[in-house]
Amino acid sequence: INVPTIKKYSELYSTYSETLTCPCTTISIDYKAFLHVKHILHQICISIYVSDKWRQILSLSPLNNTFYFRDFRASYKFFFQALSTFCELTNKTISDSLTRFYSTQYISASVVLPDLLYLQMQSIFEQFISLITNELLLSLQMIQNTTQANALFSARWTNYDLRMSFSPRLPRMQLVAPVPQVYSNCRCDISLSCIEQSATYDTVDTTTKLFLIPGIYSGCFVMESLLQSTLECFYNQTCIEPLSSYFLSNTSLVITTLDSSLPSRFLENSTIQELVDKLMVEQWNLSMTFESYYSACQPIRCTYSEKHVW
Repeated sequence: INVPTIKKYSELYSTYSETLTCPCTTISIDYKAFLHVKHILHQICISIYVSDKWRQILSLSPLNNTFYFRDFRASYKFFFQALSTFCELTNKTISDSLTRFYSTQYISASVVLPDLLYLQMQSIFEQFISLITNELLLSLQMIQNTTQANALFSARWTNYDLRMSFSPRLPRMQLVAPVPQVYSNCRCDISLSCIEQSATYDTVDTTTKLFLIPGIYSGCFVMESLLQSTLECFYNQTCIEPLSSYFLSNTSLVITTLDSSLPSRFLENSTIQELVDKLMVEQWNLSMTFESYYSACQPIRCTYSEKHVW
């Protein structure tokens, strides 16, 4: 059958799928011609907490130097900036990678059967997700290794403090030595992953914790402590209210919790690292249009064989 239409091909496929062969005029076809990918990010990445309005509010709220440096109220800007950055980073990684993915060519000398084509594309797409995930995680690991190996100082002195002392041999000369910060008996010169639960502190007696923040941690570096933190506080109104009363002291904006009723493959107490390990994506949807593939393939003819019982 010469120049078969998609309708005719479907009829032949339903009857002669095992022997049907239709050579393609175009053997190289861009994925974008017949594939479409959608992804749904975790709700935190489309929430008020990473929005431009939220960033604007935080930028207008000056950091209060009267707070103890480990007080969450002294560092919340950096926490939300880092959270927003991870959302933007993963989304851009996906967007850029999809551009490359769509330009990849599928090679087929003849029309591939619909079921087989879908299975092939599903397998290729799963490999694609695995590849871009590993690339992102490798980049983060390189940053972590570089920071650890070079003993880089945090801009907020969260990993090292500087102590002044006098030299016994040169009494007029002051020496400056880095002293590692300690979080829960873990020293920042030994590990970047040292953390302790974030809290608000009494401004006079900094040994007194006023409010422990569930799921949020502080540590040697903002990125490291964020990755080990969870979003459970943002699902809980009783946790959000005391914090937002400080964040939003100069605005009438009312913030709400994350919606725990939404379907999710993550738990409320999943760490940010666990979200990043999945590119912060709740759901992937790969759709394939066989008709578009068939049209791009442009088969010039179809042949098939029949079995006859004599």
